[in-house]
Amino acid sequence: MIRGLFLEEEWVEDPLKVKNEASRFFHNRFSEECWDRPLLDGVHFNQITQIDNVGLVDRFGEEEVKETIWECESAKSPGSGGFNFKFIKAFWHVLKDDIIRFMEEFHRLGVFQEALIHHS
Repeated sequence: MIRGLFLEEEWVEDPLKVKNEASRFFHNRFSEECWDRPLLDGVHFNQITQIDNVGLVDRFGEEEVKETIWECESAKSPGSGGFNFKFIKAFWHVLKDDIIRFMEEFHRLGVFQEALIHHS
């Protein structure tokens, strides 16, 4: 309950005036002024091809994952407690199946497993 407000440096307790001022304040605070938004009629946007679209939503291939890892600087680490890419590259033959399985699960679910997310 608001008992009163200072309006133009005067304390006002009239419930109707307090209610109107509070309503006016929040209306001004949270409403958007009307303005003309630009129309995009006639603007031609570049579009990707159907083949490119399929490539964007397709599962991650083993070669694509390997190429991406090999493009990473070897001394870099995916996380503060993780192995660097030099280790991952050196032991690719051992880690490959787990990494591919991880990527397939991410593709299927769209999220990382909670246990794999590092919390600071």
